[in-house]
Amino acid sequence: MRFKRLIAGILAVLTFAGSFALPTFADEVLTAPAEGETTEEPTGFKGEVYEEFQDYTKLEFKTVEAKLDTMQKMVWNDRYELYVEPWTGEVYCYDTITGQVLSTNPYDLYSTGTTEKKRAELLSQIIIKYTDTTGTSKQYTSYEDAAAMEQIAVKKIKGGVRIEYTIGRSQSSFLVPRSISVERFDQMIAMNLPGGEAWI
Repeated sequence: MRFKRLIAGILAVLTFAGSFALPTFADEVLTAPAEGETTEEPTGFKGEVYEEFQDYTKLEFKTVEAKLDTMQKMVWNDRYELYVEPWTGEVYCYDTITGQVLSTNPYDLYSTGTTEKKRAELLSQIIIKYTDTTGTSKQYTSYEDAAAMEQIAVKKIKGGVRIEYTIGRSQSSFLVPRSISVERFDQMIAMNLPGGEAWI
């Protein structure tokens, strides 16, 4: 129970922190075209985004431009372009004047010479480390426990993007069964209703 409260508290903090939009740059509002509106594409990287989840720990990008070519350009203005990798939640901000790129995660994972497990951590924006009731140290990473399960949602918001994570296996709880036999309905439900005998 204590573990569930801890995880719930951490996720509440992350949800609250994630509700803030990215700051605008130098008072220039990043904008995206409205639905149905056509806009001339600004200069920058134009690549094909992946249409399905890849094992990003095994993908090698030699340059930041090669990485940007696989990402979605979500928001931009005359100077800045904001790219998002919808499968992993990575965000890159490209300055079209200076060529500088700021990112949430490194693009050159292989240059670090790390293991696949370490690369999964480097691809994570969120790492939750905890000790369970038996004293065993465990951790959740947003790459292995959200991205690899296809549990990341990217949404446009005014002046930026919002990324929502479901960390850990998503489960649905139902208050009523999907199907029930007539006999079980009569026994478990109808008999407990006011005047239940009249229903049977």
